[in-house]
Amino acid sequence: RLNRTELASIRIKEEPETHYYKGDALDLTGLVIEATYINGDKEDITEGYTTNPSNGDVLNEKGTTSIEVIYRGQRTSFNITVQEVELTGIRITKDPNNKSYIEGQELDLSGMEVTADYNNGKSKVVTNYTTNPVAGTEVTQELEEIVVSYTEGGITKEATLNLEAVGITNL
Repeated sequence: RLNRTELASIRIKEEPETHYYKGDALDLTGLVIEATYINGDKEDITEGYTTNPSNGDVLNEKGTTSIEVIYRGQRTSFNITVQEVELTGIRITKDPNNKSYIEGQELDLSGMEVTADYNNGKSKVVTNYTTNPVAGTEVTQELEEIVVSYTEGGITKEATLNLEAVGITNL
């Protein structure tokens, strides 16, 4: 029978996820602590401990953070890294309602949807992008593409939209 009356030490036996992005919640799933008792007995602990920060806390500090683990008065820790969420690219996820023009018509980009992609695997639809040329520009036969730009966190990404402009010819 284990003598669990006097705990000698604890150590991290299995670390949970240690790589996060700003805004993620700390997830201690998989954390296993090995408790060693004065008589030499060892036991794996998967619950009943506390941590600082706590499981589920939102991580907002970029860099390396020490997670302190406390079990029955004994303390140990492990490190996690928290990375800044950064823009990695943009995509045109819905074309504008009109992509074919007759020379002289105004460029109308209504209906266009632009999605920003991030290094944490997430994406979101954005509206504060810019275009070159801008909506309302008179379409010429030479206009074949629109360059869409989006900037966030000092990072700018671009995507290209192809257009079709037909010149007016004498019949």
